[in-house]
Amino acid sequence: MCEKGLKMFLLRFFVVSRLTKKDVYYIERNALCIFFYCMRRLFGFDKIRLRVGKQRKKTIMSMEEKLEAELRVAPQDHAKWVQLGQAYFDTDFRKAHACFSRALALEPFNAQDRLNRGRKSLSMDAFEEALADFSLAVRLDPQDGFKWHYLGNACFFLERFDAAIACYMEAMKCHRKNGVALEPPAIDWIWMSYMRSGKPDEAQVFVREHTNPDIPVEDSDLSYKKRILLYAGYTPVETYIKEVVNYDDCRSVKHRLHINTGEKVKGRVEICEANTTRP
Repeated sequence: MCEKGLKMFLLRFFVVSRLTKKDVYYIERNALCIFFYCMRRLFGFDKIRLRVGKQRKKTIMSMEEKLEAELRVAPQDHAKWVQLGQAYFDTDFRKAHACFSRALALEPFNAQDRLNRGRKSLSMDAFEEALADFSLAVRLDPQDGFKWHYLGNACFFLERFDAAIACYMEAMKCHRKNGVALEPPAIDWIWMSYMRSGKPDEAQVFVREHTNPDIPVEDSDLSYKKRILLYAGYTPVETYIKEVVNYDDCRSVKHRLHINTGEKVKGRVEICEANTTRP
C-alpha cells in the first residue's frame, strides 16, 4: 500500500516538477531517495538549514552589536566599554584599543584598563604608547606581575634590554609572592633580552640558576618551560625538536631556539640568532 501510494505521489510530482524519465527511473529504484528528494522539493529543507545557519551566525555576532547599541544610549557606562573591548580583543585590535580608550576617559586611573590598552598597542606595534600605559599601570598596581611582564615586553621591543630584564625580574618576584606559576615565561624573556643585548654568558648563568625540571608552570605556558629547560641543558636539542614539531614548522623551530652551543641539529649547525631576530 505504501509503495503504491509512493508511485501515485511520484506520478503527480512528476507532472508538477517536469522530471525527466531518467530522474523518475532513478527515484523509483531508490525508495529512500524518493522520500528525501520530495522533502527537499516540497519543504525546502536545505533552505531551512541555510536560514538557521545564518541566524546562528547573526546571534554570535549580535553580542558586539548589542553592546554598541547600549553604549549609544548610555555612553558613560564604563563596564560596557570594557566588555566591548574584551569582545573585540582577539578579532579587531583597533576597535578593542578604542574601547579601552573610551573606558579610560571615564576612569583614567584604572590599572587594568591601562594594561588592556597597552596590550592592544603592542599588538599594533605601537611600542611607545604601550610603554606609557604599562608604566602607569605598574605604578597604580605594583604587586601585579602581569603588568611588570608587559612593561618588560614594551621595553624589549624598543630594544631597551636592561630595562626589560629589570621588569621581568620584578614580575618574577610578584609571581612568587602571589603564588602564580608564571616564572618560566619571565625566564624565557630574560634569556632573550640577554641574548639580544649580546650577553650570552649572562643569559646562560641566569637560566641555569633559575631553572629546574620541577619548576611550576601553567598549562598554557608549557612551551616556555620546554624552552628554558633546553637553554639550561636539561633537554637535548633533538628531544626538544621532536616535542615541538607537532605545533610548529621544524625549520621555524630551529630558527627560534636561541641556543649558543654550536651543536649540530639534523645535519646543520644551529647558531643563536636571538640578537638578529624578533621572537
